Amino acid sequence: FQVKVIRDRIRVLHLNGRPTWDSRFLREVLANHPKVDLLSFFILRTLDDDVASPTSELSLIPFPTNLLFSDYLNSFDLILFQNFSYKPFIEKRYLNNIKDFVKNGGAFMMIGGELSFQGGGYAQTDIEEILPVHLEHIPQPFVNASFNLQLEKRLFRHPILQLEKESEANSKVWQSLPELNGINAGLKPRKNANVLASFIKGGEKYPVLVAGRIDKGRSFVIATDSLWNWNFRRVGEGGSGRHYHRFWNNL
Repeated sequence: FQVKVIRDRIRVLHLNGRPTWDSRFLREVLANHPKVDLLSFFILRTLDDDVASPTSELSLIPFPTNLLFSDYLNSFDLILFQNFSYKPFIEKRYLNNIKDFVKNGGAFMMIGGELSFQGGGYAQTDIEEILPVHLEHIPQPFVNASFNLQLEKRLFRHPILQLEKESEANSKVWQSLPELNGINAGLKPRKNANVLASFIKGGEKYPVLVAGRIDKGRSFVIATDSLWNWNFRRVGEGGSGRHYHRFWNNL
């Protein structure tokens, strides 16, 4: 007889380039999720930061690049870059390892912010090849606009978007979620990608939630750093943050 062995936890490597409310709320979800085995790195400062103390008096731990992206890379299921610029910490040759990891069945996610996508120097790199979007080569500024997500009608029943079981209740939830603030512009969905939700302004359509398959692996993009509004602001308005948790549980 055959025995199918299934790992009971999802191993996640979470790299965060700058502590924010979005990263704080996401880490809380991942750290407390019973199915997630989380390894997080938060960049608190770099050698270029202007601080009021000499370097000798400050802690600056060398980033374990080789261990993470060579020795232990295949032990993870998901690599998550959140508002993270790779250049000060990861040599460009290791980006190819991440690309191979995804093409062979791993998963990769990039969450927005000023240090993501073009802001993190990912245009024309191996990381761009595993994103479900193309990055415009001309750097696009991080747009500080407030907006509500517009779901793609043909993908409304996508598993990630199911915050409630019944279709009508699910639609009402999405319409009632608090506004988001800030979006990464200059992202163009790939041909076979699934754009789940966008920000539409005038005749311009900015993809925000985009999923795609990369050979045997999967890739996901969240082109904003403000999903935490669905928790914090919703609770502040007298509601519940459970739909924020449901979204990440689906994802």
